[in-house]
Formats: sequence, structure tokens, C-alpha cells
Amino acid sequence: MRGDQRTDMSIMSFGGKTNAVLELGKRLIQPEEEWKDKCVAFTELRGLLSDSSLLQSMLKDAPEAAAAEDAVTLFTPENVQALTQPFRVTVTDLRSTVVKEACTTLSLLAQTLGPVRCKILVRDVFPTLLDARGGSNKVNTAAIHSCIQTIVGATPSRFVLAPVLQVLDTSKNREVRESCIHYTYLALEGWNSAILERFKIPLQSAIATSLSDASPKGREQARDCYWKYIAIWPHEAERLNGLLADGVKKHLKRSRSEAGLDTSHQSAKRRHLATITNTVSSKSAAKNLFTGDAEAHTNKIMKQPSQRLTSRAKTGTKMRASGDQKMTPPTSGTKVLATPAPLHRKDVLTPASGGSLPSRIPSTPTSALKKPREGSMPSKIPTPPRTVPATKLSETANRQQTPTYLEGKFTQLREEKASLVKQLQAQAHELQQLNERIHMMEKDEHLSESRHKDAMAATMDAHAQDTATQQEIQYKLAEQLASQEDELDELRSQHSKSSSPTQPHLETNEGVAKLESELSSLSEQLESAKAKLEASNTEAGDEMNALRSEKCALEERLSTQRVQLEELQAKQCAAVAAFEEEKRVLTSELSALKSGQSDAMARCNEKDERVAQLESELSSLSEQLESAKAKLEASNTEAGDEMNALRSEKCALEERLSTQRVQLEELQAKQCAAVAAFEEEKRVLTSELSALKSGQSDAINNGIAKDTSVKVIGVGLERSAADQSDVHGESDSHHGASDNFKPKPVIPLRAFSLAFTRDRSEIEAEQRRINEANLLKRRLRRQNRQRQT
Repeated sequence: MRGDQRTDMSIMSFGGKTNAVLELGKRLIQPEEEWKDKCVAFTELRGLLSDSSLLQSMLKDAPEAAAAEDAVTLFTPENVQALTQPFRVTVTDLRSTVVKEACTTLSLLAQTLGPVRCKILVRDVFPTLLDARGGSNKVNTAAIHSCIQTIVGATPSRFVLAPVLQVLDTSKNREVRESCIHYTYLALEGWNSAILERFKIPLQSAIATSLSDASPKGREQARDCYWKYIAIWPHEAERLNGLLADGVKKHLKRSRSEAGLDTSHQSAKRRHLATITNTVSSKSAAKNLFTGDAEAHTNKIMKQPSQRLTSRAKTGTKMRASGDQKMTPPTSGTKVLATPAPLHRKDVLTPASGGSLPSRIPSTPTSALKKPREGSMPSKIPTPPRTVPATKLSETANRQQTPTYLEGKFTQLREEKASLVKQLQAQAHELQQLNERIHMMEKDEHLSESRHKDAMAATMDAHAQDTATQQEIQYKLAEQLASQEDELDELRSQHSKSSSPTQPHLETNEGVAKLESELSSLSEQLESAKAKLEASNTEAGDEMNALRSEKCALEERLSTQRVQLEELQAKQCAAVAAFEEEKRVLTSELSALKSGQSDAMARCNEKDERVAQLESELSSLSEQLESAKAKLEASNTEAGDEMNALRSEKCALEERLSTQRVQLEELQAKQCAAVAAFEEEKRVLTSELSALKSGQSDAINNGIAKDTSVKVIGVGLERSAADQSDVHGESDSHHGASDNFKPKPVIPLRAFSLAFTRDRSEIEAEQRRINEANLLKRRLRRQNRQRQT
């Protein structure tokens, strides 16, 4: 059962039981809206963890403190495994506060509980951390990066290195690959070779791939991994070199040979920063490096954080390197102010010395001293100082003025700023832990003092009570013995004075025997009481001696704790001073934010007033819209009625048009017949005209007949004009009312043929006037409807 199949175990209470850790785990899987409660739960979990670690240390020192066993057994492997799903949910949360709290708590768990109890938790949560490392939120990724560094340093396990190598092989994110190479270097530097033995072949392929990575920073870190791998397994160098390309081999040899000279372009970029930040005197630096005074050197580094970029030489011993320090290799071109030549020569790594280069990658705390490899001892004979030609110095000066150098310098300054921020965060976390430890130590001190006082008081009271009771018993026994001796003396005196017979003498003898037996029993009781008193005195003396020894031990512990407390208070004062400066900056930022907030509130008030105004306008517009809707509905009903009337009128007009079409067709047929008759008549007239021209005489004779025919034609024309006027009146009557329709009178054929000779333009003009009149009527109707609506 692996991966997501184990997620349901986090909600279980093992064996039907529950405790504080499981309750906190249930609070951590709440919805995202309860993020404040999650942060409080993380704080309580860290408090439980610190209490547990402190009580466990007390159990080691004082095994009789059995009351702390319940607190120690809270963080069993089963309870720690139950926190798997809460951590997997919280480290992928969108809120950076929750992610930072989760990473801080997970780091503290890994550091405090160790790899045995955190094995399953790391196995299930570590892949989720690697996936979240490639996110876009810089705050979350920074917290996750520091958490992974802590886990890699605190829990050496195959469940840590195997996911790192897998992500390094498959990821396409540049930052994720660089981080995985860095984690690999931390494992190679801090883990035992027995744990790394099973990853010997995968590490070879990972290092070979990383040496050809597209990122320059990743390649630089991969070179450090390469030299660390060769230092662990020297016999695997040939196999590892067989996996590398020729260009990579040449670059490795060049970087190895030029480590002391440092003439590469990247070293030229860092030269100016190394000159600026190297403000420690060379004498004190040489003293710290060659005398092994690591504590003084660390204190100076803590006082001057900017000296993390200065050069450090590796001699026969390797000093403890802090995980937050970032060192760069020494450069021969670096000019250190006020540095004598012999000390400068010792600070420079030469190819002849064979010393390995210090890494720029932050490392986890390792052992203070490691045995150097054979051939890594530097020569004790001082080498002559290497001088740089003037041409190279001029080239370096010209190169420092290039934009590439300035950009590299700017990026390095940004990295330095990021490392300082990380260091401040780590110091804040350490300060918080120190405060918690101080409070716990004070509580323990008060508790131990109160317990010691109570024990001493109880012992003294018991001893006093025993002494008083024993003295009372002695007094009582002494009184009884004295009274019995008095009685015995009286009896003896009476016996000597009396001269009674034998029977009273026998009675007195019996009384004396009884008194003697009682006296012997009382003496025995007195002896036993004395023995008990002596035994109780010896026991009380032993208890007093034990209490005195315990008091001495407690005083010694208190003195050591006071010394530690003073050290912690000194560190706290330094940290508080730094935090006061940071607080001042934050207060200035807060004041700026408050001013911006006031401006934003003023703008919000203006927006609220505008919104209220718009709401009032919207309400008025809605009322107008309602009234418009009512009017529109009324107009729609009226328009519906008018439409119905228009439809009925349209139907009537269509019927009229159909009848008019029928009449028009009849008229066209009659017109065609009249035209044909007219043409025949014209042909006959032309023949007659030709005949009349041929005979003028006949024409004169026939003139009278023609005059009569002309008169007849005039009468026909008058009749056709009258008929035409009747036709126009009939069309107007059709537009006015359909009931007054009358059929057109039939025109005689002769009169129609004469009337058809009129010009067609008049008929077309008449139809045009009718159409215009209809259009005017329609427009008037539309205007009336619009006015009504």
C-alpha cells in the first residue's frame, strides 16, 4: 500500500484511542477558510514537540521522573504517520502563511524525532514537497526549499534521495533541477557512505546529466557534486568519466587546474564583491583557520554577515560550515586590504596543494573535524606570490565595466539579499525556539526548586514527628518505670517492717514477682523503642544525605542552565537588536500602508456614495421602466386591435383587387379586340384614302358624307370622355366604401375604339395619383398610432 492508498490512515485513531497529536491532525485537514485555526494548530504541535523533547531529555537525566512518560509517548511512529495527510494538504495550500507554518513544523519534526520515527512521514510527504517546489509563489517555494534542506540533513534515507534523483531526471523546470542538484550535494556531503552505497550508479547518471544541464548554476553545483562523489568513491572515477562528454571533461580539468588562479569569467564577476566584503584582517583569519578556533571565527561571521563571500582555505582540518553560510573560492586576483604576503599565499589554493575547493552551496552542519584525504595536505613551504600581468588587469577592469559583469554583480547581490532574508528567518525561528526553551527552563527550575523545597519540608516534618513521638514514648516509659520502682520500694519497705504470718508474705511475694515481670516487659519495650529510634535516625540521616546530594546535583544543573541561559540571553539580545532594526523598517512600511489604507478607505467611501447615488437612479429608472411597460402593454393591446382591423381591411382590399384584376383582364381583352378592329379600320381607311386621292372628284362628292362621319366621330369622343370620367369616379368610390361598388357600363365597340386613342400617359398619371393618395393615407394612420402610443 503506497502513495494515495495510505491517506485514509491519517484520519484514524489507532486502536480506537485518540490523543493531542491526532486531534491537531484533524484540525489541520479543515477547509481552507479555517486557515487561522490551522496556524494555531501548528503552533500547538510545535509546543507539544518542544515539551516532549525537553521531557525526554529530563528522563535521560532523571529516570525517576515517570510522570513525563505520557508526554514522550505522544510522538510514536503511529501518531507521526497520522500527520501524513495534514502535511500533504497544508504544504500545497494557496495561503503562504499556512505553507510557512507547515514547513517550519515539518522541519522541527524531522530534526527532533530523527529518521526512525519520521521514516513513514518523510516517505509520504517528501514527493509532495518536491512537486510544490516548482510552484510560482516565491514565498511558498522558499519555505519549501528550506524545509527540504532540513529534511535532507536530518533524515538520511532512501525515501529522500530516490525522489530527488527521479525529479532531477524528469523535471523541465530550471529552478527545480538546480534545487535537486543542491539536495544531492547535501546528501553527498552529510550522509554516511553506507546509505549512499545503493545509489552509487544512479548518482553517476544524475551527475553526468547535470554536468550538461542548460543552467549555468546547475552545472556549477553539479561540478561540486562530481568532486564530492570522487572523494567518496575514488575507484569509481573512471566509470563516471566514461559517461561524460569530451567537452565536459575538458571543462572539469580546466576548472580543477584554474581553481587557485580563478581566471574564468564567473570568477572575474565575483572578484569585486570579494574585495568589498573581505573586511576581516588576515591575521585574525589566519589565526582562526590554522589554530582551529572555530568558535571565534563563527562569532565574527555572525557579527559580519557580509563576510560569507570571503575566501576560505581548506587545510588539514575541515571546519564546521553553517547551513546558512555561502562561501566562494579564493581568487588570486582578489586584493585584500592590509594583508601581508605570506598570509595571502596561505589563503590561496594552488594546484600543487591538491585541496578541494569550498562549495558555494549551503550545507547542513557536519562533524567539526574530518580526516583529510591523502594528498590533500597543503605544502608548508610558502610559495612565491603570483603576480597578474598588467594586460590581464586591464582586461579585468574593462570586463568589469561591461553590462554582463554588472548584470552578474546585480544577480549576485540579489542572491546575497535572498540569503540574508533566509538567515533572518532562520534567526527568527531560532530566537523563537530559544525563548520557548528559556521559558521551559525557567518553569523546570521553578518546578524543581518547589519539589526540592516540598521534599525537604516533608522530610523535616516527618523527622520532627518521629523524634517527638519517640521522645514521648521514652518519657512515658520512664515515668512508668519510675512509678513501678517506687511501688516496689514501698512494697519492700512494707515487707521489711511487717511481721505478718506466712500468707500475707506469700501475697507480697506474688505482687513483687508481678511487678518485676512488668518491669522487665517495660524495659524490653524501652529497648525496642530505642532500637526503632536509632533505625529511624539512620534512615533519616541517609535520606538527608541523599537529599543533600540531590540538592548539589540540582545546583550544578541549575548553574549549567544559568550559563546556558546567559548565553541564550546574549544571543537573544543580538537577535533582538537585529529584530528591532527590522521592526523599525516594518513600522515605517506599516505607516506607509496605513496612509495608503486611509486613502483607499476614502476612495471606498466615495465609491459607496456613488453606488448609493446609482442605486437611487436605478430605482427611479426601474419605476420609469415599469410605467413604460404598462404603457407598452396598453399600446400593444390597441395595436392588436388596429392590426385586426387592418387585417380585415386588408382582406376586403384584396377582394376588391381581385375583382379589379378580373375587370382589368376583361378590359385588356376588349382593348386588344378594339386595337385589332382599329387596325383593320385603319387599313380600310388607307385603302379608301388612296382611292380618294386617285379620284378627287369622287372626294368632293363624298365630302358631305365625310362631314357627317366626322360629326358622328365627335359624338363618340364626347361619349368616351364621359365614360372615362365615370371610371375615375368609380375607382374613388371603391376606396371610400366597398358597398357602393357598381359595375362599369359597357362601352360600345366603336366608341371604345375611338376612346382608346387617348394617350396612355394620362392613364398612368391617374394611377400614380391614386397610389400617392393611398401612401398619404397610410402615413397618416401611422402618425395617428404613434401619437396614441
